[in-house]
Amino acid sequence: MSRKRQILDIAGIVLGVLLILRNGTSFALEYVNRSSPDYYVPGIMKYLEKQMLLSLLLVIIGMFVIWFSCRDFALYRRYKIFQSVCAKREYIQVQELAQEGHCSLSKAVKSIKGMLKKNLLPGAVLDAQEGMLLFSENLKKSYEEAWVLWNEKQKRCVRAGVSLEDQEMFLQGKFLAEEIGELVKEVQEPEIQKQLKKISDLYVWRYEHVEEEIKNKEFLKIVCTEYLPQIKNMTHKYIQMRKLEDETQDSLLIEEKIRDFLKNFPKDSL
Repeated sequence: MSRKRQILDIAGIVLGVLLILRNGTSFALEYVNRSSPDYYVPGIMKYLEKQMLLSLLLVIIGMFVIWFSCRDFALYRRYKIFQSVCAKREYIQVQELAQEGHCSLSKAVKSIKGMLKKNLLPGAVLDAQEGMLLFSENLKKSYEEAWVLWNEKQKRCVRAGVSLEDQEMFLQGKFLAEEIGELVKEVQEPEIQKQLKKISDLYVWRYEHVEEEIKNKEFLKIVCTEYLPQIKNMTHKYIQMRKLEDETQDSLLIEEKIRDFLKNFPKDSL
């Protein structure tokens, strides 16, 4: 928003206030006067004369001018916040912008689209799902490629008869397996590390290949909802205690639990 636009908005607010005060007062006085028993005009016609209607109309116009100017100011403030938050970023989630701008996701998306249209976010692109704003050229290219692959995978899933609910389960399972794979890097015990890595790699592959594994969805659903979350939590606790060099009974107990859990992991997969 230019300096000229700000001045116009301020002038609009002042004008709106003046219109409401001047014509609101005029309308109120005229109404009180015409409500007097001494002022006689048949029926409702005494309230519908031109002067009163004009005053009422100007009050409404004043309210609209104030609303429009305040809305413009709020939009300008949001634009400035978004520009500030996006500065020197390669990408940013729309959710973060909505939080910073103290607005809903829908308003954030609408504001972003308005800013892009006015070229207030040079080089930025809003992703197809309207959940992320991309600035880096490499990220834009990577996202486009990933989006194409995702669409192709969705089409294959539809052809294979995989429901959206099952797709969500496979995605969640893959995510959990990948998280365990990241935790494995921090595990110092070679035997536990080896078993965890084996489980992580295997289930990342299985949850990635939806079409081939859809026949095993009931088993994989159990693994996703019961086994993988337990492995993740136990591994995380074990790593935390190891970092604190905790050799207490609790630490040894968690280590033993992990060993037993991995030993009794469903044999369908291992």
